[in-house]
Amino acid sequence: MRQYRPHMKCDVVVIGLGAAGLWAAREALESSKDVMVAVVDRRVGYDTYSPCALPFTLNGEVGVENVKHSLPDLPRLKKMLGREVTKLNPEERIVTIKDVATSEVRSLEYGVCVVATGSSPVLPSIRGLREALGRGATTFSTPEDAMGVLSTLERGVRRALVVGCGVVGMEVSHALSERGVEVVCADALPYPLPGVLDEDMVKMVIGHLVKEGVDIRLNTAVEEILLQGGAVSGAYLGGEEVPVEMVIVAAGARPNSHILQGLVEMEEGYVVVDERMRTTQEGIYAAGDVTAAPSPLPLGRIRTGLASVAYLQGKVAGRNAAQEVVGGNPSERYLGSVGVFAAKVGALEVAAAGLDLRSAKAADPGAFAVKMKGSSLPDYFPGGEEMTVKIIADGSGKVVGGQIVGGSGVYWRINLIARAIMEGIGVDDLSLWEMAYTPPLSDIYDPLIHAADRARARLRRRR
Repeated sequence: MRQYRPHMKCDVVVIGLGAAGLWAAREALESSKDVMVAVVDRRVGYDTYSPCALPFTLNGEVGVENVKHSLPDLPRLKKMLGREVTKLNPEERIVTIKDVATSEVRSLEYGVCVVATGSSPVLPSIRGLREALGRGATTFSTPEDAMGVLSTLERGVRRALVVGCGVVGMEVSHALSERGVEVVCADALPYPLPGVLDEDMVKMVIGHLVKEGVDIRLNTAVEEILLQGGAVSGAYLGGEEVPVEMVIVAAGARPNSHILQGLVEMEEGYVVVDERMRTTQEGIYAAGDVTAAPSPLPLGRIRTGLASVAYLQGKVAGRNAAQEVVGGNPSERYLGSVGVFAAKVGALEVAAAGLDLRSAKAADPGAFAVKMKGSSLPDYFPGGEEMTVKIIADGSGKVVGGQIVGGSGVYWRINLIARAIMEGIGVDDLSLWEMAYTPPLSDIYDPLIHAADRARARLRRRR
């Protein structure tokens, strides 16, 4: 039977303690010395963690305990872990909170609420998958998932199936392969990461994984997970029975927005926010994976699921929530996202920002792309690593997208492309950007600038 206790009060309540919630709480506390903040999350044992690091726990690059983090105990901060918000009443500004272990229910009166509830893994409709969970099959989004996989590997797993060839699927597949596991990575799509990487760039990543021993199956649906003796024994892929002893599901995520259902405007389950991170309900902000947020790209609102986006949105939401609760006017503005991301698949770095070519052409039929190969260092200097740079521009020459696959240095170059997109820079100007140079670190004619020159030349030929 549920027990009820008198309600408590706080100025700002943050629901969820991922990247967005952590930074929302931090910024709210730092923005005003008078603000009391409460954070609510059902997690127990540790405060928060770095999900993007989880694939690298499987090959020993980082320990599982190292990706867990604690929020400092502060006088104006109340951590309410092991609890979940079951109801949000925006009229009375009260949230109902249940203790996960005891089912005790309390109410919390707030001034402003920040919803940063993140996302949960998608569980595809595959026969036998739900029955296989905990018996050799798992999703992969928490430290507990990683510990479960490592425990299974210690029992001598030789063959594994990874469902989904997105970023996480690729990183997990490579990590397992490094441990000597025979890996099949299957995806029902003709090529992974549509809307993020063009097919020609994805093929480079797929080729790298195949060379590393990963069996990539595209255009191949996983139809059934097989159990024998209470454990995973195989799977049907495209009508073929494949023996596997472990299944890792990396098939995307969906927003945890149910607490706001019927209270705010949503798009396909994502919470619509403005540039202040305000929802359509007064007194409620949202940040992170749960949001559909403004973007300078011609796509309307963007949903990224990126930690780098979540923390920025959390900063804006936390600052504005603190300003509002003390009677000020929320002034912080989120600049929008161009979806810039980077991934590391073994020695290969993969990164993209903005629109892929198909999306760019849908927005502007005159859009075009150029691609070139270059080296991170001058030809005469040892240690240079090859990379392929692709720049996507609209019909006027403005940079709207970029993709890079190669060795060391990919990630910082994609950040420059992202800045060009944010600022509306054209390929003419990008080709003249000043870059730091010293032979042990870079070439005077950087591959990024070389690609911009090619785009500029193509644009001039079209005029």
